[in-house]
Amino acid sequence: SAPFLDVIIVAAMWCCISIPLVFLGAYFGYKEESIEFPTVTSTIARAIPPPQPLLHPTVGMLVAGIVPFAAAYVELFFIMTSLWMDQYYYV
Repeated sequence: SAPFLDVIIVAAMWCCISIPLVFLGAYFGYKEESIEFPTVTSTIARAIPPPQPLLHPTVGMLVAGIVPFAAAYVELFFIMTSLWMDQYYYV
């Protein structure tokens, strides 16, 4: 838990610095000219190639789950084998 005075100081800094800067940036942003793109986009439809199998979301989810599980499994394997073999485990 944070002290009450610190919370008040952070809230005051947010109200007195952040909020005015947002409105100042919006004011100067609306005064600027709009962005003009240097090229013209073609209206001809082009075929989008099919994605590679490794980019499929299911593969990404599996890899994202297997990697930390494998790291934890290896650590626990070394710890448990050292306990079962009556050896010391140093990290």
